[in-house]
Amino acid sequence: MAASSAAVRFRNAYGDRKPPDITRRITACVACRKLKIKCHMTNSKPPCTRCKSRGLPCTVNKSIQMILEDDLTWKDSMEKRVKALEQLLVATNGVSNPDSQERQSPSHLSRNSQRSSWDFEPTSQNAIDLPESPSVPEIRSSTTGLNFSCSPGAFPASSLTCHPINDRGEISKNNPDLITKGCLPESVARDLLEYYRVHLDRHVYNILQDSSLDDLRRRSSMLTASVMTVAAFCSGSEHHAPCLKAFTDEVTGELFSKDHNFDEIRALCIGSLWLQDVSATLCGLAVRFGSELNLHRCITKMPHTDPKCYERTQLYFLVVVCDHHCSLRYGRPPMSQSLSSLKHPRTLLQSSISPVSDGKLICHLELWSINHQVFNLFGADVTSDFNSAKAIEIEKFSGYLDDWRKLWNDALARNRQLDQFTTQNLDIYYYSAKLCLCALIFRGPNVDPFIVGSDTARLAHYAVENAVLLMKSVTTAEQEVSKLPAYFITMIAFAAVFLLRIQSYSQSNFSVDQEEVLGPLRHLSDILTQCNTHPDHPLTVIRKGLITAFSAQSDPSSLSQQIPSSLLDFDFQLLPEDFLGLASSQNIDWNDFSTFETGVPESCDTDFGNLG
Repeated sequence: MAASSAAVRFRNAYGDRKPPDITRRITACVACRKLKIKCHMTNSKPPCTRCKSRGLPCTVNKSIQMILEDDLTWKDSMEKRVKALEQLLVATNGVSNPDSQERQSPSHLSRNSQRSSWDFEPTSQNAIDLPESPSVPEIRSSTTGLNFSCSPGAFPASSLTCHPINDRGEISKNNPDLITKGCLPESVARDLLEYYRVHLDRHVYNILQDSSLDDLRRRSSMLTASVMTVAAFCSGSEHHAPCLKAFTDEVTGELFSKDHNFDEIRALCIGSLWLQDVSATLCGLAVRFGSELNLHRCITKMPHTDPKCYERTQLYFLVVVCDHHCSLRYGRPPMSQSLSSLKHPRTLLQSSISPVSDGKLICHLELWSINHQVFNLFGADVTSDFNSAKAIEIEKFSGYLDDWRKLWNDALARNRQLDQFTTQNLDIYYYSAKLCLCALIFRGPNVDPFIVGSDTARLAHYAVENAVLLMKSVTTAEQEVSKLPAYFITMIAFAAVFLLRIQSYSQSNFSVDQEEVLGPLRHLSDILTQCNTHPDHPLTVIRKGLITAFSAQSDPSSLSQQIPSSLLDFDFQLLPEDFLGLASSQNIDWNDFSTFETGVPESCDTDFGNLG
């Protein structure tokens, strides 16, 4: 007999984990035992055949062991029935009033009912006895029928009624976090949170603001796990593995759930920006959760006066940015929906409740808009030779990027947001976009843009120049390299591969100073050698690749003379296939960005009006 959970906790608390053995079962009634004859009962229940035929009372005296066994059996049965009743009540109340925030899920009700005056569950970190991974929530069945009140102009799905999804994003979940589970000491968690707040939160537009560890734990266990995991990863902490396990367990527990909140989306966005191994999964879930919560619902209402509408729109923009980051990493179109209402996201800044830090978010959104127009015009075919007649289009988009940089430099400076970090961040974005744009002329198996014509030769030199400037911008902020999101690491890797590959082109036409090209790479290699990164960090792969490349020649100054026989072989065999898709610079479209416009305009129609 399987003992109930209450009995197990009782025995665990008092050190007796063995269920009581029924050493002597009493199966005969009192009358048969007195006469010492065999007692025949139907289904082991009185009355027996003898007492029944004689009309005698038939009773069975129970031993203490049998009384305990019956008690445990009854408790186990009642626990199951109460749990089923709780689930039915929650499901019924959820249909009639899905906006109630005080109602708890069945698991929470069960947990609270167990923790009454008999709280036998230990509270110390070393004695926690919780499952290693959360169970997948039970998929809730719903009653579907025809909705005869559906408007003829509504969406087709409105013709069917089913269990509604709570899209308020304010559901409170009391799941135990990784600190409660004993995965991370609280003192270490406070250090990791401080590290995240100082070095990482600014990359995601300060979405945590001034939340303390206690506030963070009350808000969301998934958000807590995400912050701790990313901070441990970037700082090279030994606690990264248990934090990552706790975070992925949290995410796994929400795969089939229909009840999400905004903090879970924030957690997924934070994880997708830094955790390369799971970034695609996290980003996809963030897009899905955002769609289920209808984050895009209030975009047409910009500028906002309602704080709830503002929160939705701001969070949707964050999801879009994270989705575009992942689209470059994996060479795929973004999953977030392109809406014409996103053509001018700058309207958000006119909201009375919008902080000045939103300017950086909108700045990046407008950059992705330009990049996607480049992708729409030039396509994704990287194997066909570049049409030199389109060089003028690259010149136009290059001018748009110049305008974008000047506009936002001035706007952020006026709002006192142009500090050293913002300047370096803006430069890396700018040089990355320019590099991807000008590198289009290298498309094709055997193209040499340095000798095709004057226009392409000038653009080829622009590409090299922007790759060098990108590397210099990264090395200037050498203390921040290990803290950069995966998107920037991708661009660092591409710039490194690009500068190494460029050495194989005709030296008679390639007039760029070799030391100017290879110097930043050597500087980056030195920085990464001294950088304290986690072994799984992609910068480790870049560091090993650069060290192998430069050690291939005893004299680094003569490296460019033997590139075809050494560096080219190195670059495409050493880098693993699953690392950022960088096994070859010719098989990835590095301009696979997307935007918020649905069509391909004749010219860049991004609104560069007055930002005030």
